[in-house]
Amino acid sequence: MNRTLLISLAGAVVLSGSAAAYGVFRDDTVTVSAVCVPAMENDRDRAGLAGAIAVVTVDRTIKVTARDGYHESLSHVRVTENLKGTLPASLDMTQNVQLAPDGALSSAEDYSTVLRPGHQYVIGIFHTPGKIPDAWLSTPADGPALDTVRARWKDAIAHQNPPRSNPKCTSDVIVK
Repeated sequence: MNRTLLISLAGAVVLSGSAAAYGVFRDDTVTVSAVCVPAMENDRDRAGLAGAIAVVTVDRTIKVTARDGYHESLSHVRVTENLKGTLPASLDMTQNVQLAPDGALSSAEDYSTVLRPGHQYVIGIFHTPGKIPDAWLSTPADGPALDTVRARWKDAIAHQNPPRSNPKCTSDVIVK
């Protein structure tokens, strides 16, 4: 492969928005990393990546579907307060979950809690028009916890970090 093709491939990955790519050139060795994901190390990083953040109440779990390597839960939620962006008054949303042997759902990420009917959460989503949004962050916000959780996310939104690639990406492709 030549450098022009590799640079073109790296550029295509960057433009896709799903990952960042970079190249390092030394002698005849080209190193390209195409799996660097945006940093989500803290609430300010996550707030900067979210298209919308809102307080929601989960009405019901519609279904849980097995996917390749994970499960996906589809829930119907009512939006009670938009904190960033604007979501409709109610919507269906998906969430990646793990399924325990006893059938219980658990979180797939440290910054996400499984959405359960009858409970309130602050959720963050990337909004893609025409698609069911994915709740990629969710923080429990039932009862008295709501004021604390709302203040936490309002602060994160007010001081959000711009999206940046994660400097810890390690899956490199080396071409000589």
